[in-house]
Amino acid sequence: MTKKIITIVGVTGTQEQGSSVADVFLKEEGWHVRGITRDPSKPSSQVWADKGVELVKADINDFATLKPAFAGSNVIFGVTDFWGVAYDPNTKALATSTSRTETEVAYEAEKQQGRNIADAAYDTIETLDRLVFSTLSHTRKWSNGKYTHNLHFDAKWEGVEYLKSTYPTLDKKTSYLQVGLYVTNWKQGLNFARPSKQPDGTFQMGLPMDGDALVPLVDARQDTGTFTKALVQAGPGKTLLGFGSLISWNEFAALWGKTYEATCRYKRIDRKVLETAVPGCIGEELADMFEYIGEFGYDGRDPSVVYPDNLGVHVPVYTMGEYIKDEEWPEKYGETILTLEHYNDGEIRQLVFLQLVNKLDVVHLAVIIRVGPKNWVGSMDRLSDPAQNGCPWKDILNGLAPARARKLSRTREKLNDNKANHKQKQLNDHLAAMIRSRDVQVDLNETFDTTPDTIKAGAVKYRVIFTLFKRIGLDTYIKKTRAPAYSLKTILRISYTALSLMEKFEVFVARY
Repeated sequence: MTKKIITIVGVTGTQEQGSSVADVFLKEEGWHVRGITRDPSKPSSQVWADKGVELVKADINDFATLKPAFAGSNVIFGVTDFWGVAYDPNTKALATSTSRTETEVAYEAEKQQGRNIADAAYDTIETLDRLVFSTLSHTRKWSNGKYTHNLHFDAKWEGVEYLKSTYPTLDKKTSYLQVGLYVTNWKQGLNFARPSKQPDGTFQMGLPMDGDALVPLVDARQDTGTFTKALVQAGPGKTLLGFGSLISWNEFAALWGKTYEATCRYKRIDRKVLETAVPGCIGEELADMFEYIGEFGYDGRDPSVVYPDNLGVHVPVYTMGEYIKDEEWPEKYGETILTLEHYNDGEIRQLVFLQLVNKLDVVHLAVIIRVGPKNWVGSMDRLSDPAQNGCPWKDILNGLAPARARKLSRTREKLNDNKANHKQKQLNDHLAAMIRSRDVQVDLNETFDTTPDTIKAGAVKYRVIFTLFKRIGLDTYIKKTRAPAYSLKTILRISYTALSLMEKFEVFVARY
């Protein structure tokens, strides 16, 4: 029997909506999953290829690439990307040259993305049964013009209006999904949105909105796929507000406290606090968003919106009670942040390499390598046939400055003498699972916000780093602190490169 095709925009995206949809439909009988990505060769894309997703190279900013990618689709999941544009390093220069803010540039770009998706979807109208279009409410309209800076909401709604007015026949085959407020936003730098320990031992969280206002909170990685499946099963023309729990922040704080047997409170903060913490137009954007939600509701109280429990089909959801219990909160594990005293001079980077090779007992598999402070990531990756090349410790150390070589040699010997009896397979499986989990999807080319608050918020990623360093015997170099000194991009780069090398070394061990 011929399988139906679902084409998913954003299967490798940081918003995690597309990946959630892929997860669900990969498990459904009778479906062929096609994923759109700008670079099918990157590691995050290959993860999906290994799972059975057909990867197609396309870009939502380019209609010409979307049209063939959508061809023959029975279902399309379309999502646009405001924040990818807003945080793009090139956007700031464009904004300056055109006398706009970064969010205004992102607003125009996201509007065009929505149009491109609609145009390309219409071109496959003959085979298309359903377009599930991810959108948000129209802030300007529902607030009667009070809030004008919540552009990532309004840009998405512009796509809806364009589709409805331009393609009435496509609209009849379309369902609209408003994904609720990401409860995981604290991991992206909004540390106000998670409980933080106070000097008196209690916990507090706060945002610029009323603590009693109901908020549709969601773990998008968990639930977007089930929402999409439900909309495909239900009749077209519905607008679903997808959430795990409709809950106030006061209720969320109380639930968190009950779960962890602690006192946790929500306290409203002034919008200026958020605007100061996230300076520039983005802080203003977020402050407008929270105040709009608190005053007018996430969906603007649009009467056409339906909730999961009245869609007409069963919609399983991941509740906030489940999320709070499952999440890897910094308070649950401690904030694991690397503070490697001599990291910037290359010493620790070289030590990581030496320890990797030694820990895996594969010194004989490495070629002679120059280990420099700037090119170590690239040079580490050069492996060769062990039958032709060998590299004992002295040869690796010869690539280092003599004084540093002696110091690292002594450090290596000390580490060897005091090896911890780690459960290698368990740690390896745990680390691999975390990297492939919903919370950790990183490739070496990803750009990160390196502000201290963002770094402190990355609890899951730090847990991955800690596990990696523990596995290779360098966990003593990690301290629990709130004073990070190194960029998140740099820290993740060292960890993920090391993991990749460990896997490659293990392949060599198995073969030779």
